[in-house]
Amino acid sequence: MPLVYWKNAQRNLLYKHYINFPPAVDLSNNMMDGTVWKEIGNLRLLQVLDLSNNNFTGSIPYELSGLRNLETLDLSFNDLSGTIPASLVDLTFLSSFNVAHNHLQGQIPMGEKGMVNTSLSIKKRNIDGSQLLRLPCLLSMAKSASLPFILVPCDQGKHLHELTTRAMKGLWQVLPMYPLFCAIFFISLYSQPCASNSKNLSCNSNDLRELEAFSNGLDSRIDGWKFHDAPAANCCSWPGVRCALFSVFSSSSINSTNPCLRVVGLDLASKDLKGLLPNSVSGLDRLSFLNLSHNSLRGTVPPELFHLRRMEVLDLNSNNFTGELGKGISNLTSLSYLDVSFNRFTGFIPDSFHGLQRLESFSAESNRLEGRLPNSLSSCSMLGLLNLRNNSLDGNIDLNFASLVQLVVLNLGSNRFSGHIPKSLSSCRALQVLNLASNNLHGKIPNSFRNLHALSYLSVSKNSLSNVSVALQTLQECQNLTVLILTMNFYGEELPNNGIQGFHSLQALVVAVCALTGSIPSWLANIKELSLLDLSWNHFTGGIPLCIGSLDYLFYLDLSNNSLTGEIPMSLTKLKTLNSDSLSHNGSSSHGIPFFSWKNPTRLLWYKQYMNFPPTVDLSNNMMDGTIWKEIGNLRLLQVLDLSNNNFTGSIPDELSGLRNLETLDLSFNGLSGTIPASLVNLTFLSSFNVAHNHLQGQIPKGGQFSTFSSSSFEGNPGLCGEFFLVCNSTSKPPEEEENDREESNFVLEGLPLAMGFISGFLLIVILFSKFCRY
Repeated sequence: MPLVYWKNAQRNLLYKHYINFPPAVDLSNNMMDGTVWKEIGNLRLLQVLDLSNNNFTGSIPYELSGLRNLETLDLSFNDLSGTIPASLVDLTFLSSFNVAHNHLQGQIPMGEKGMVNTSLSIKKRNIDGSQLLRLPCLLSMAKSASLPFILVPCDQGKHLHELTTRAMKGLWQVLPMYPLFCAIFFISLYSQPCASNSKNLSCNSNDLRELEAFSNGLDSRIDGWKFHDAPAANCCSWPGVRCALFSVFSSSSINSTNPCLRVVGLDLASKDLKGLLPNSVSGLDRLSFLNLSHNSLRGTVPPELFHLRRMEVLDLNSNNFTGELGKGISNLTSLSYLDVSFNRFTGFIPDSFHGLQRLESFSAESNRLEGRLPNSLSSCSMLGLLNLRNNSLDGNIDLNFASLVQLVVLNLGSNRFSGHIPKSLSSCRALQVLNLASNNLHGKIPNSFRNLHALSYLSVSKNSLSNVSVALQTLQECQNLTVLILTMNFYGEELPNNGIQGFHSLQALVVAVCALTGSIPSWLANIKELSLLDLSWNHFTGGIPLCIGSLDYLFYLDLSNNSLTGEIPMSLTKLKTLNSDSLSHNGSSSHGIPFFSWKNPTRLLWYKQYMNFPPTVDLSNNMMDGTIWKEIGNLRLLQVLDLSNNNFTGSIPDELSGLRNLETLDLSFNGLSGTIPASLVNLTFLSSFNVAHNHLQGQIPKGGQFSTFSSSSFEGNPGLCGEFFLVCNSTSKPPEEEENDREESNFVLEGLPLAMGFISGFLLIVILFSKFCRY
């Protein structure tokens, strides 16, 4: 379930897990005072610092330049004085910076390259639009043909007419900004309508008509769109509508005789829109941003949509669109972001990408597309993300990856690709995520993959790859590799016993369902960052290496369905992470790629981050023996403990009640004896419990979660009594004492005839003796 929305300077972000939140300190909108401590610069992992709308005084400490990961810095609406530290230009990840409404003075810092990727707000109490226009280099840029329009603050509308750049990469609100004095200001108009501040600014009448036709063409209404005030309605104030101020440039100055607001963006994601997509949207000739994702739109995409040559961001994902994508996509030569995922598009991907030189992201995941990869994709040299997962694409993966050197994410999983993994992929030195899972690929992992030093996530599961030794020896040199999934390959091979000394960053290793033979290699203990290890469904023999317990971050261990023997290593009871109070490793995001499924007793669960996996020790379906160590009760974070289908003997340790987070406990099909500890009723999160087919006896504990377990959890234990079996006698003694009582009873019964014979003989002698005395 989504945890919460977190709002940053550009957009609302939805995080399903708190671990995904950016490191942040947000003290905004309070009444705090004092100075901004220079020691804040020591918080090196901080990504968001928001101290806006307070009463802070003093200067901005230059030590803030030590926040190398900072993405958002908001110090607006305070009483700060002095200059803006020039050292802040070194914050290379800074995407939002705001010092508006303070008492700052002096020159605004210049970046070394003359341009900074940041959203810059520097509005000051002693500066207005007319003064800004007198800046020489600003005027020269305003006349440049490379600046198509300006977004202006409403209260400056009579002075500023056009200011901003053309780039809208992925999110139209986030634009590359020049630092003043050759500056570009990004000031969004969506917070308040400009018409209320200037009589000269109003919604363009043609755009208003097109929006009305668009709304009327749907089967549902759009909340907040009010046409009854037309033509006085200001559509720029409506939810999801973004406008920009356009005017006409002359050779000597900016002509402001006829400024007008034009619709440049529609953000209608998750608005419960229904019906066909009206072709009237093509009438918005200035439209550069269109987001209709997560609605219930159906039918084909009108071809008129591809006539919007200014379109830079087009997001249609998560609807019910059908038909083919169409060759008209080649008309969108300004396009940088295209997402048509999670629809029902069919047919081939059009070979029409030659002209899309600005395309940076293309996603068509989970459709019904078929055929081969279009060669024209190779011409998109700016492409950073290509996601075609879960379609029916086939043929070889024969793109010219040498021309796609900007590629960061390549997701071709769950298709029908065949042939070898292309060696040219090693040309993509920026590649971080590569998913080729669930295809028909064969051959070896290319030797050249050792050069993919940026690679952090690799999944080639469910193919027919061979030579696991070469694969591991090659991939161990990928210095940043954190997640490696090799499941269902290398059938019947053997893991190498030596020669593996790398994988210094590896945190998750999955080599499951490969029918691998031999023993579990001890070099696994050298992967010091390892948090998740899954070697299940193989044919490993021998014991579990003692050194596995030395992995400080290991919290998920699945060695199930092998042929392992011997006892549980005592070292496993000392796993540092499971003995602690919280997980201490930050998991890889996998860039939204499902990691793989984990099977609990009721369903298959998909996890997009391996850190979301439940802390687990699964040794089920092996041939292990010995007792269950009481020290396992020290693994406080453990949620799943599965030791079923082995040969464990002895009793169930009472100390397992210390596993306060335990949700699944399966000890079935072993040789366990004794009673079920009554203390297990204190495991309040326990939702699955199974001790079937052992030699347990005595009363089944009552209360707590035990009232929810069915009889199948206890079957195959003739000595158990309770709700599902024989009623336990409340006055009965423990089984051992009852056995002693039975033995004593048998002794009494067996001795009774002898006693009776003795008494009878004694009485006979007495009678005879009496008669003899009488005579």
